[in-house]
Amino acid sequence: MLTNYLKIAWRNLVNQRVYSLINLSGLSLGLTCVLVIVLYLKNELSFDSFHDKADRIYRLTNTTTNASGTDIKNRTGNTGAVQGPAFAASIPEIESVTRMMGVSFNVRSGNEGFNQNAHYVDTNFFQTFSLPLLEGTPRSVFSTLRSVVLTEKTAQTYFGTTHALGQTLSLEMDGTFEPFVVTGVAKNPLPNSSLQFEMLLSFDFLESKYKNDQWFSQYLATFFVLRPDASPLNVEQKLDRVFAVLGRDQVAKAAKERGYQEQRQFGLQPLTDVHLTLEYGGGNELAMPTSPMILYLLGGIALFILAIACINFVNLTVARSLRRAREVGVRKVIGGKRSQLIRQFLGESLLLSAIAFGLALGFAQLVLPFFNALSGQNLSLSYLFDTRLVLLYIGLLIITALLAGSYPAFVLSKFNPSRVLYGRAGLQGKNYLSQGLVVVQFALSVFLIMATLAVFSQFNFLTTKDLGYNPEHLVRIDLPTLRTGNDNVTQLFRQKLANQPDLVSVTAKNRLDEYTSVRTNDKDIDVNYLRIDENYLPTLGIKLAQGRNFSTAYASDTLDNALVNESFVREAGWKNPIGQRVIFPERDNKAYRVVGVVRDYHYSSLHESIQPQVFVGDADLAFGEIWVRIQAGNVTRTLALLDRTYHQLIPQHFYSYQFLDTILAEQYDLEVRLRQIITWAAGLCLFISCLGLFGIATFSAERRTKEIGVRKVLGASVAEVTALLSRDVLWLLVIALLIAIPIAWLSLNRWLDTYPFHVTLSVWLFVGAACFTVVLALLTVSFQSIKAALMNPVKSLRSD
Repeated sequence: MLTNYLKIAWRNLVNQRVYSLINLSGLSLGLTCVLVIVLYLKNELSFDSFHDKADRIYRLTNTTTNASGTDIKNRTGNTGAVQGPAFAASIPEIESVTRMMGVSFNVRSGNEGFNQNAHYVDTNFFQTFSLPLLEGTPRSVFSTLRSVVLTEKTAQTYFGTTHALGQTLSLEMDGTFEPFVVTGVAKNPLPNSSLQFEMLLSFDFLESKYKNDQWFSQYLATFFVLRPDASPLNVEQKLDRVFAVLGRDQVAKAAKERGYQEQRQFGLQPLTDVHLTLEYGGGNELAMPTSPMILYLLGGIALFILAIACINFVNLTVARSLRRAREVGVRKVIGGKRSQLIRQFLGESLLLSAIAFGLALGFAQLVLPFFNALSGQNLSLSYLFDTRLVLLYIGLLIITALLAGSYPAFVLSKFNPSRVLYGRAGLQGKNYLSQGLVVVQFALSVFLIMATLAVFSQFNFLTTKDLGYNPEHLVRIDLPTLRTGNDNVTQLFRQKLANQPDLVSVTAKNRLDEYTSVRTNDKDIDVNYLRIDENYLPTLGIKLAQGRNFSTAYASDTLDNALVNESFVREAGWKNPIGQRVIFPERDNKAYRVVGVVRDYHYSSLHESIQPQVFVGDADLAFGEIWVRIQAGNVTRTLALLDRTYHQLIPQHFYSYQFLDTILAEQYDLEVRLRQIITWAAGLCLFISCLGLFGIATFSAERRTKEIGVRKVLGASVAEVTALLSRDVLWLLVIALLIAIPIAWLSLNRWLDTYPFHVTLSVWLFVGAACFTVVLALLTVSFQSIKAALMNPVKSLRSD
């Protein structure tokens, strides 16, 4: 009997090629998308779970609030060097502590030089984390202060082999190159690890040169391994009590010398939560975390596409099964039982679903390289085949088959055979099930189209908005940290490049923007502050609102004068800012006199609002970057000139540069991925929906063949018949639009509100999406409508 069912199912597939092809195409494409997204989600959700002690490893977090504890001023996953060992010594539930600090070195290997990212780690690093070593042992790789551990990729770069034990590298320390011996080679970090590293050095070496016992420092990541019976909540409560005792003197000193009144609270973050939590950041110690929004978005898209594909499958299966009513009648007349008919229809649905699933696996393998490029991942299809996911696929297969096969199995199988054979089974009705499913299908598709247009609009806004300065043709050149400072190098650089026709201007600033709290008129203000020279504002094209810029004509500009931005003026409540004083408590209460107000400009990405900013010209902060505005033409020649000049002035160091517009583009990597993912998802959803609509239109035209013939005999034109067949689809689309538009309006506005600067949704966005969908749907059904309208009415009326 089973063989007979399979034969009949196969015959039906072959005999009705159009329906079968549409059904298989829609379902297999939908399942392909779901498989690839599940692969991505599995990878993201499995981050850091491979460590043997993953359930006991926690990152130490640091939250700063105002004096009353009501306003969070800063939240970070970074601490200083002192906190980890101090907490571990005072809290018995902490089994061990491991610190990790990101740095960058100039490295020499033979006659070659490299700029290398590296990390200082504690000697128990490989005992805390399950990171396999190819050479060396976890306990011995940091046996000496000058030990260095490389990944296999880094070892291959320096020595052409992964067998690098005993090899020597020279690392630049404070302007001189010092030898380090390779004592271990680690496997390359897994893609789903937050601990991404290339070179590791002993933290003991760092502490042999620099000691830092400041409880306010925040420049490295600290990890605790808790004992198996420890309660993280209890440990968190003890952290603040220990800090209250051990940090008391420093807090009291800060309160006395600079009016420090903030509260500081330490906490624990599970290692497995680090990758999907944005609030504590990643820093240069850990890979940057991923926004959970991407996961929710992809999960939602997977459900949307699966729903649309399943709706297609159900609709087309129902439409096709209605043509088999007489087959059901004949089978029942010759003794067929209802249970046999149910098994047959469900079996056919299961067979079709299984074929679609097999095709989906093949398609997933083909599209995976493209998806990896789109998402920036390195996923493999083998990730899919674990026990839980295999069970999920089997469940998905069965559910899809039941959804599609339930109507013919349980509805057609109960028809009275005599009524069916005489054509009185009522199969020509409105079929509200199919119509309702079409409405849901197109509502989902329209929603995604509107989301795509909104994302495109916001991305265009982010990348074209006036930033308050001109970022084009600006080159940033990194300077090394020299013992003698960089002021002389910067001055020589400017002199060497003076009067070069391809250069517009040259300026300098400190390497990284600094953040601190300043005081003015008994009010504390959190600021971003940086050291600049007199050319900085003109070079970037930043305008002044009041006062003047720094100038070599005023000696005090390099001593105690400052500039502030308009946001600072508003925060301070000044009406006449020129001449006001700004005090830096963390710099021994040094006071600066305001000589100019800079117009607000977007010094960070448009994800953030413009915060108060202070510019100083004194040498307390070393210059770390040179900025050069170049002419639009002859870029290659200009970059070569900058390279030569750099090596003439600093021959022992390695030249690196970036264009500012490239740096800015990297800030919107999330939006780029979001735009690409939603665009492809919307296109796929619309394609699958139109596939289903084409199939339903074909069925509708076949079902109304005689009606069309009668209408043509009575004088109906081709246009009238086409309009008649298209009208059924049009009103379904109108209902879908009425459902999708308000939902899209609310959800997209809510998403845009997460940006401090964003577009306003235009009504034309929704009108455009609606018109596009309607036109595409009508074009889809028009082929079958026109074909049916052109049919010879004589043949139509003779058809059975």
